[in-house]
Amino acid sequence: MADDDYEIFRAAHEGNLAPLIELLRSGAELTPDRRALVIKILEGKLKRPAHRQASVKTLERQHAIARRVHELEREGRKSLSAIVKTAREFGCSEKTVRNALRKESEREKIWARTQKALEQLCHRARTGGAERFRLQQLALEIRLMLEGTYREVGLTPPPRPFIFTEAQDFLQSQKEKK
Repeated sequence: MADDDYEIFRAAHEGNLAPLIELLRSGAELTPDRRALVIKILEGKLKRPAHRQASVKTLERQHAIARRVHELEREGRKSLSAIVKTAREFGCSEKTVRNALRKESEREKIWARTQKALEQLCHRARTGGAERFRLQQLALEIRLMLEGTYREVGLTPPPRPFIFTEAQDFLQSQKEKK
């Protein structure tokens, strides 16, 4: 399945049908996989899994809510006042605003850890030489760390490019030799 198909299926599974609609309007070939997806949608059988990750739309809304609270606080409002005003503006409860602030704080902490890990990996690459194996190993470590970060913040990681699969296979074979 092509990367574009992956993104279309992932978006549809998360409830965002816009990419699929755009694909159908473009006149692209309707492959058996695409046809099956359209049939599932029309029959109402495409269900999002229980205990699923938040959709991109939800994450964007949470970010916008948290950003608005921070804007109001920078303008001089107290936290409670900013939360109440934001809840009114977004048409949600104060609890939803507080949850969005908590989630945003968690994402910021994860991003800070990610930044630190990337800096450490870059330092190791500079001091460890430039041989191909070392660079592939570094690329794989970065990729695996980013996949973990995607999952921690509630996103689905993009498909892994071939080079990372190749590097992972090479590393596995090196481990088996030991």
